Amino acid sequence: MHGTRQYLAGIQKARDQGLIEISGDFEPESGVMPFSNHIDWKIGETVYEGVLTSANTRGLYELIPRLLRFYARMPVRFLELGPGAGNACFEFSLLCEQSNVQAEVCAVSYTPIDPNTPMLASGDSLLEMLSQSPALEILGRNQNDCLWRILTEAAFQLQESRGLPIFGKSERPFIHRQWIGDYPTGIRLGDETFEIVYDMHGPLHRKETAPILDAYSRLSDTGVLFFVFNPKYPPGQIMLEGVRKKYVPIFGRTDSVVVDTTAGSALVAKPESPLAKRFSSKFEEKPQTVPARDIMEFMNWLDAR
Repeated sequence: MHGTRQYLAGIQKARDQGLIEISGDFEPESGVMPFSNHIDWKIGETVYEGVLTSANTRGLYELIPRLLRFYARMPVRFLELGPGAGNACFEFSLLCEQSNVQAEVCAVSYTPIDPNTPMLASGDSLLEMLSQSPALEILGRNQNDCLWRILTEAAFQLQESRGLPIFGKSERPFIHRQWIGDYPTGIRLGDETFEIVYDMHGPLHRKETAPILDAYSRLSDTGVLFFVFNPKYPPGQIMLEGVRKKYVPIFGRTDSVVVDTTAGSALVAKPESPLAKRFSSKFEEKPQTVPARDIMEFMNWLDAR
């Protein structure tokens, strides 16, 4: 178990350095952990082995690089809610480095990530590497993805035996701060604010509205929030009703909001954000809540002169 032991040692080192804060009374749901937990986790006398899945190794959504362009001349604090194994955080960190954007990358999660051991691949490229292992389980397919899982230790062994670039090593942490626990009530975020708050099927995909309200409260004056919602749950119903009424009551009346009614996602921009100012140059009536059949197509239209 050299690979996972080394990974857990990296987490402990980050805790000692104050980069990871774990809620003292936090105990994840054992029924969920085998599917969402990428590290070994002990609950009582039972150890649940870490599992990489199609759900916890998602890459950075293509919208975020588009948003980052609006922050080219200012420091950015980025918060991902539910980062899984940290793929999106690492991609965002690389993107900022390549774009010369000063950034602080943060995460809220059920399970900590070794901030010096990034996963170098995600999505189809990661699945292709892992497909060489008999330990890979294919669970099925939906309209967009192949659903799969593999023990994290098996992925480490595959890398060691075949020299595959699955896990890397970073001299500097690619995640600067992590809060671990049940979001939003089980962690202590204080008055932390961020320019980009990002959630891709994380806690904002639940039935409760409290996580969305807390995430929205974390936006700085120039902040934007992007999240995926489930149209069957109350938060999703609020978003879709907001499109019909041209105002989402859980956000501010001066915010600019885009709701992708096809994919079930939302983009919320505070009035002083560079994105909201771009809205102002495109819409005669401002600010407002607008529907989009495809949020990337909307961004193309928004960027067009």
